[in-house]
Amino acid sequence: MKFMSKECEPIETINRIKDILAKYNLNVCEKNWVDNEMWYSVRLEFENLPGVGTNGKGITKEYALASAYAEFMERLQSRSTLKTVFGNKNRSECFFPDEKLETVEYVYNISKKLFAFEFIIQKGFNLQQLLHENSDYCYCAPFMDLQMNQQVNLPMKLIRKLCGTNGLCAGNTETEAVIQGICEIYERHVHHMIFFEGLQISTIDLGELKHLNCYKQILCLESLGYECFVKDCTAGIFPVIGLVIWDKETLSYSFTIGAHYDIDIALQRCITEAFQGYAANKIEFNRKMTPFTGKDIEVMLLQDIQDVSYHTEWVRSVVNNTGYEPHSIFHSGQSRIYSDVFLKEGNNDIAYLYLLEIAEKNGYKVYSRDLSFMGFPTYQVFISGITAVNYLYNAEFPILANEDRVREVYLNLNGASRFERAWFFEVLSSLRDIPRYKIYGYPMIFFDLLLRKPIKALFPDNLLFLSYGYLSLNDLDGASKYLYLYVKENNLEDSSRKFAEALIFAYRYILYNPNFDGLEKFLPNSIDMCDITDLIKNAKDALSSFELPSCGDCTACGIKKYCMYEEWEKINGLIQPAMNRFFYRNSKSLTTDINKAF
Repeated sequence: MKFMSKECEPIETINRIKDILAKYNLNVCEKNWVDNEMWYSVRLEFENLPGVGTNGKGITKEYALASAYAEFMERLQSRSTLKTVFGNKNRSECFFPDEKLETVEYVYNISKKLFAFEFIIQKGFNLQQLLHENSDYCYCAPFMDLQMNQQVNLPMKLIRKLCGTNGLCAGNTETEAVIQGICEIYERHVHHMIFFEGLQISTIDLGELKHLNCYKQILCLESLGYECFVKDCTAGIFPVIGLVIWDKETLSYSFTIGAHYDIDIALQRCITEAFQGYAANKIEFNRKMTPFTGKDIEVMLLQDIQDVSYHTEWVRSVVNNTGYEPHSIFHSGQSRIYSDVFLKEGNNDIAYLYLLEIAEKNGYKVYSRDLSFMGFPTYQVFISGITAVNYLYNAEFPILANEDRVREVYLNLNGASRFERAWFFEVLSSLRDIPRYKIYGYPMIFFDLLLRKPIKALFPDNLLFLSYGYLSLNDLDGASKYLYLYVKENNLEDSSRKFAEALIFAYRYILYNPNFDGLEKFLPNSIDMCDITDLIKNAKDALSSFELPSCGDCTACGIKKYCMYEEWEKINGLIQPAMNRFFYRNSKSLTTDINKAF
């Protein structure tokens, strides 16, 4: 079996990208190398923007580094890691210069063809109304229909919201890159089928895989004391493989999925994805594994696909393989048909046509958008009906309809009026169970900032932030509600928990006793009464205990010492001219006839 999945050696890829970065005076550094002899991983970041970068993985050190550099260019040219905006600064109506405002009718009608609404929109969510209220979602950009070989305008903001980075890809050539993008979409789609369509994945006999190069990696995992189960994730259609790594001593597991037309590479991807950033060490890797009977197992026992908690596990699984998986992954039936889905020989040109054929046979349209403005082939692939990984919830409609207003208030909360803050905390409180806000935290979603300190370390937990926000409005009912939820959902130190519980009682008590009369009779002796009363009497200043941004007025900004605006502005200034030239050139002759596009 011989494939040419890469158009050149990894060192050539690395040097090519290094030359491009040098041309733009961009400096990067390698960090966090993990060398297991069987697989490797590395982190690549901007020298002057700590935390802004990408990860690479591979079966050799060179492939891991080439992977990191290629993904770095993918995220840089797509402006995913280095956005075109920063906080309340540099805001523009569109993300890329070639985006055009289309009508609500056009965007809504084409969206019905692009997305499987039953899997991405909560019942009752009015997408058409959202398009009317927030015209940003009507901006579209040119994609190439790879089957019809014609351009069509697709709604960029909606795609970014629903698909995230799914389908973003880079490679030595356009063909190599697009193959990567299609494979990633197929991989995520099969995972989605396991979660939401009840797909049962049977097990492949390991004896049938002994001829693969990656079989020695399976043996390495078994030598560490793990059981390995290779899963048929093809659904009879897609070149996708899964891997369950099981520790029977702790009843914990890791589940990863890999897609490629070469089954050997698909399985390699499962292994390198599982161990990215982890050594071949059972003690270390077990910290990442999911306990089968962990605290959230009831979500999988109930398996209610409409439950937001179930959606949270889906997002965690897609983002970093830490979510609970449906128990169908443990189906022990033997697979007999998987091999027919993978190619036995060929090259990227053959594989490209094969992957497009899979889409066409199943009624999917495949689109590609060229993002290669710095010179390294980078694309955004979108496949109708199967690319979306996120969900639109009714509770977040006010946020989506008023994104600019939310961001402006959030980034200048100390300067916002009481009316604006009341509105802000009301709409924010409705998001607390929605997966992306729960996992990433409000600041990560709304700020569009780059900071020297991790955002989660700098800003408070969502629930604690809501509690202090309602306290600043002198709403003790809201303050007590969210402080209680914060205590309930977090494992606090004993002293912190006791103070929080006393504060919850004080909030409720003062609702009926505004003058604090007799409060001291109810509080533990270990609690300083002054700490409680001072906090409540100075409720309007409650948010001052946090370092909050004042974006637009750097002299008053509470996080100025952490802000990397100057560094961002310098790098953005180095690449923005090339980006403008590239996308202005590509913005002509756009097709907007929906019937021609499908």
